[in-house]
Amino acid sequence: MDVPGKYQRTDILLIAGLAVAYALISQLILSIFSGSGTDSVIWPCSGLALGIMLLAGRKLWPAVFFGTLLVLAISQYPVWIGLVVAMGNTLEALMGYWLLTRNRVFDLSLRRTQDYFLLFFLAGCVSASISALIGSTTLLIAGITAVESYFQNLKHWWMGDALGIFLFTPLLLVWRYKPNWLTGKRLLEALVFFALAFLFGQVIFFDWLYEYLGHINRGYWMFLLAAIAGIRFGRHGAIIIILMTTVQALGGAFQETGFFGNDIQETQLSNFWMYISVLSLVAMAQAAAIKENKVQATIDSLSGLPNRLLFQQMLKQELALASRESSRMALLFIDLDQFKEVNDTLGHHVGDALLKVAAKRIQHCTESPGGSGWVARIGGDEFTVILPDIQQSSDAEKMSKTILEVLDEPFVIDGQRIFISGSIGITIYPDDAQSSPDLLKCADQAMYVAKGRGRKCFNFFTSEIQRAAELRMRLANDLRGALSEQQLVVYYQPIVDLTLDEVVKAEALLRWEHPSLGMISPELFIPIAEETGQINEIGDWVMHQASIKAKEWTDLRGSNFQVSVNMSPLQFLGAGKDIGLVEYLEHMGIDGNLIVVEITEGVLLNDRPEVAYRLSEYLEAGIEVAIDDFGTGYSSLSYLKKFPIDYLKIDRTFTNDITTDKTTKELVVAIILMSHSLGLKVIAEGIETLAQRSFLYENGCDYGQGYLYSKPVPADEFALLLESAELEELTVMPPIRMVDL
Repeated sequence: MDVPGKYQRTDILLIAGLAVAYALISQLILSIFSGSGTDSVIWPCSGLALGIMLLAGRKLWPAVFFGTLLVLAISQYPVWIGLVVAMGNTLEALMGYWLLTRNRVFDLSLRRTQDYFLLFFLAGCVSASISALIGSTTLLIAGITAVESYFQNLKHWWMGDALGIFLFTPLLLVWRYKPNWLTGKRLLEALVFFALAFLFGQVIFFDWLYEYLGHINRGYWMFLLAAIAGIRFGRHGAIIIILMTTVQALGGAFQETGFFGNDIQETQLSNFWMYISVLSLVAMAQAAAIKENKVQATIDSLSGLPNRLLFQQMLKQELALASRESSRMALLFIDLDQFKEVNDTLGHHVGDALLKVAAKRIQHCTESPGGSGWVARIGGDEFTVILPDIQQSSDAEKMSKTILEVLDEPFVIDGQRIFISGSIGITIYPDDAQSSPDLLKCADQAMYVAKGRGRKCFNFFTSEIQRAAELRMRLANDLRGALSEQQLVVYYQPIVDLTLDEVVKAEALLRWEHPSLGMISPELFIPIAEETGQINEIGDWVMHQASIKAKEWTDLRGSNFQVSVNMSPLQFLGAGKDIGLVEYLEHMGIDGNLIVVEITEGVLLNDRPEVAYRLSEYLEAGIEVAIDDFGTGYSSLSYLKKFPIDYLKIDRTFTNDITTDKTTKELVVAIILMSHSLGLKVIAEGIETLAQRSFLYENGCDYGQGYLYSKPVPADEFALLLESAELEELTVMPPIRMVDL
C-alpha cells in the first residue's frame, strides 16, 4: 500500500481535474437515469474513483470528496449534507482500496479469477454499502426521504454503487493496456464480432425482428456472446460486451421494449441489476480464468520464468522487431554443469531448490544496471537469455561472463554448500541465423562445444560448429545401419609381456569403415552410440567377435590367450540386455578366463548394486577385469580393495611423459608399486619408444602395448603375428585416416 506524502503541484492539478470530471459525470448520470435526482441504478463514478485510486494511489481521495461536494452544491443541497455524503463516497473508495491492497494479493490487471472475485465481493458488495448507508441515512435525517422508503433508497444506492464498481473499475484496470487484437486480421474479426453482438443486443433489448422471433426467451444469448468474447478477445472483449449489454438493456427498459421492457414498473430495475451483475461476474471470471490458464501454460512452475512455449513466442517477437529495425540481437543457451550429479547424490528436492536459486541469479544479471534481456527455462537445467538490440558481440560476451560468475558462486541448499558451473553457447542475429529454430539450434550447438572445452566457459557459434554438428547428425543416422551392413570391424592390438617380450594378450578395438567417409574414429562414434542407445547391440557384437577370436587363438597357440574388450558403462550395467556375457560364453563353450573386461573408474564410483553383482558374476565365471585409463578421471582407491580387480592400465598420457617429466615418472612408479602390493598386474598403454619400454620394464611393469610393437590390425593380420617367431616379422599397417571433428 502506498503512503501519501507531500502533494506536488501536479498532484493538486490532477486532483482538481478529477474532481471536476467526477462532478460532471455524476450530474450527467443523475440527469439521465435517476428518477428522484438522488440515486441511480448504476453509478459509474464509484467504479472510476476506485479504479483511479488503485492505479495512482490513495492520495487522490480529495478528488472524490470535492467532486461529490461540487455535484451536490450544483443540486443546491445544504452544505452539511454535501459534506457528509462526500465523506461517505470517499470512505467507500478508501475502503475498497484498502480491502483489495492490504494483503498484496490483488493483481490490478485482473489476470486471475480470484482477482475479479475480490473486486466483486469485497469492493463491490462490501465497500459500496458504506456510501449507501451514510448517504441514505443523511437524506433521511434531513427529511428529504421518508422513513417508509429508507430501505428502498438504501438498496438502490448500494446497487448503483456496486454495479459501478462491477463495470467501470475493470474498464480502467484492464483497458489501460492495449489488447493484442487491435491490429491486423484480429481487428477485423473483432469488429465483425462486436457488430454482430450489437445486433443481437438490439434483438434482445429492443425487440428487433420481433415479428419473426416472437416471445421466445432471448436473454441468455448475451451470456453466450460474453463467453465467446472472453475466449477470443480476453478480458478486454468481455468488458466491451458487458458495457454494451448494459447500455442496450437500460435503453430498452426506459423505452419499455425488449427483455426488460416491464422491469421498471415491476421491480424498479432490480432484475436488470441482477442480470448485469451476474453477466459481469460470469464473463469476467471466465475471461480471467482463460488468461490464468494461458499464463500457467507459458510459465515454468518451478522457477517462475517463461517456459519453452513462451520463450519461442518471445524469440519470434524479438526477431520480428530486430528485422524491422535492422538491429542485432543475441541468444544465450545456458546449461548447468554437474547438475545431474547433484540430483543423483543429494536428491531431486535439492536439485529443484538449486534450480530456483540459479534462475534468480540469471534473471538478476539481466535486471541489474547495464543488463537487459529475457530469461526463460526451456528444459531441466537449461536456460536461455534473449538479448535484444545489442550493439556488438562483446555485449553478449559481457553478459555471459557475468552469468558464469554468479553460477560459480556456492549454492547453500538445506545448509549444504553446493558448487556447480555453467556452459553457455552464444549465437547472433542476423550473423548466424535468421529464424528462431535456427538460432536456438546454433546456440545449442555452441553450448555443447563450450561444455566440451571443459565447462565453465562460453562459446560463440561458428560455421565450423555447424559443419561438425551436421557431420555428427549424419553419423548418428548412418550408424544405425553400420552393423547390419558389416561396416563395423574389430581390430586387435597386441599386449606384450615385458619380461618375455612376447605377445600374450590382445585388446579388441572397434573400427568403422564408412563407405564414403573412410575410417571413423571410435572417439567420435562411440559417444553417439551411447546417446542413441545402440551401444548395447554394438558392444555385445564386439564382445562376441573377441570371444570367438580368443578361443580360436588359444587353440592355435595351445595355451590360453586373453583378449581385452572395452565395455561401456551402459553395457556393463546390463541395460536392455537379452543375454549377458557369462551366458554367451557358456552357450559358446568358451572359457571365461580368455576374456578381460575393461571398464573405467567412473563405473566403480557409481554406488549401485548392479556393479558389485556384475563383478562377482565375472569373478565366478573366471572373467578378469581391468581398470582402463587409470588416474585420468575421478579416483577413489577404496574401490581397488572393495571390488575384484585384476589389472590396472596406465593411460597413454602418462606413458608419453615418463622419459621427460620427473613427476610423471614418480606417479607411474607409484602406480606400479601400489598395484603389485594389492596383487594387481599393470598394463602400460601407448608405448612408442624403446626408452619408454625400458623404463617400464625396469620399474616392474608387467605388460605393455603401443605402436612400438604394433598398431591395431585386423584379425587375419593379427593371426599372422601370432604365427611369427618375432614381433618384427609383422607387416605393420600404414597410419589409418580417421574422420574426426
